[in-house]
Amino acid sequence: MKQIVILLVAAGLVLFAIYMMYMGMTQPTSVPDAAIEAESPEQPQSPQLEDASWVWVETIASNSDVFRPVQTEAFTLAFDGTQVAISTDCNSGSGTYSANDGQLSFGPLASTKMYCEGSQESDFFLMLRDVAGYQFSDNGQLILDLKFDSGSIVLRPL
Repeated sequence: MKQIVILLVAAGLVLFAIYMMYMGMTQPTSVPDAAIEAESPEQPQSPQLEDASWVWVETIASNSDVFRPVQTEAFTLAFDGTQVAISTDCNSGSGTYSANDGQLSFGPLASTKMYCEGSQESDFFLMLRDVAGYQFSDNGQLILDLKFDSGSIVLRPL
């Protein structure tokens, strides 16, 4: 009796193996790399705040007034983790920031306290305090949206 059971199991395994060979499933099928690339095209990576140091180009108010730095390339932001480094036409500063799903806010910002006649530093820090969100333009600029739709700060990569 035991031999008959063993023979039946062996015969079943042989028949299963023949069936699998017939169905072409004995070897795992592999998909050529070209087919994988065609099925899931690589998405271009979205720009990130940390991709560059950003230079203030202008601020456009909701009433269409435009404010520009007198000293081009003097005002920069560099994002790193949760820290931001800031340089202005007079001092340097740093602080924290939080960015999530297009929202951006700055925590306390501190700066050195050298006095510079005609500096736009306090205006720049006031604008940063009012940032509510961010986005990237098609030409790679960083747009910081101000609270209450009051305007946008435009920055370009350094």
